[in-house]
Amino acid sequence: TKETRSELQTGPGRRAGLGAGEMEELLFTADVYSPYSNSFAGWFQAGLTVDVGEGKRAAYDTVLASTFRFRLAGENATFSTSAPTTMLALVQQSGLSANSSNNGSATWVAGHASFPWEARSSTTVFPSPTLRLGVGDGTGDGSGDWAVFMFDSGNANGDFYGSAALSIGSEGVTSPTHCFNDDCNASIYAVLPYPPPPPLPSPPPPSAFLASNPPYPPPSSPPPPSSPAPSSSPPSPPHSPPPDGAGAGNLTRTGLLAGAAAGGAIGAVLLLAAVLCLVHRRRRREKPKISGTQVEESRPTGVLDTKSNAEPKWTPGGAPRARAHTRAEPERTARALECSARYSAEICEV
Repeated sequence: TKETRSELQTGPGRRAGLGAGEMEELLFTADVYSPYSNSFAGWFQAGLTVDVGEGKRAAYDTVLASTFRFRLAGENATFSTSAPTTMLALVQQSGLSANSSNNGSATWVAGHASFPWEARSSTTVFPSPTLRLGVGDGTGDGSGDWAVFMFDSGNANGDFYGSAALSIGSEGVTSPTHCFNDDCNASIYAVLPYPPPPPLPSPPPPSAFLASNPPYPPPSSPPPPSSPAPSSSPPSPPHSPPPDGAGAGNLTRTGLLAGAAAGGAIGAVLLLAAVLCLVHRRRRREKPKISGTQVEESRPTGVLDTKSNAEPKWTPGGAPRARAHTRAEPERTARALECSARYSAEICEV
């Protein structure tokens, strides 16, 4: 559970490292009493990996790193190499293999390879100042009494399992070490630089921004002068777009001119109507002066309809409709006849 929570921080097999700007790639993890002893072939050759749970990860064979970290019972120890390498290559370069057997030689007593620790969180769990690979119990009586990774000083008092030697890949089990503070895990990590987030793009300078996003259309430069081709008509001036608001001004002026023209026409019509009205009223007010002789001379032939409460109507050449014309009203009759003969009916209403 503890390893699973840590791996979720940076993805499967990875966790945040102890230092700033680093992360840990998991190479191996198991309980100290699991069967990953010195007889596990995966320590010395590629393969035999798992993706989750206890066991060896593929990164043990493939991930190149210059720093590696061992964690045992919750304590850490870190060492570095001169060049990036894999943990599998370190073990193979030490001369160990799946067929290795402790024979009590000086190499097995001292160890096949050693790397000084750069940092240790506990000298109780990591008492030796160096990590040693391929260390035997100091005797040749037991070919399986040795450890792949040895953290303790000496040679386990002649018995790795019996003395609970501080080691991984040991005699019979992953590590005969007892649990410390209820932590029974043994793990190996490759320490890698934590990839920094990609930098944010820097904003463009103001000049470049304005060049790509002008606030208004840039003025067009006139073409370079050139000798014009001969033609009969003079060249037309180049068309330039009106400035902002020019189109709206032209439309406004056009509308005003059109309104003025329409208003002028309407005014002329009204003036003419007023003049005609004045002329008509003047004619109505003027009463013609007619003499009796003129009535007799200019009397037309016909019948005058003089109904009561009705407008006198002259019917040329017709017969009297209501009553015949008499001389009872000579003056009125003469005026009516003369008016009807010379003027319109509207004027004769008077």
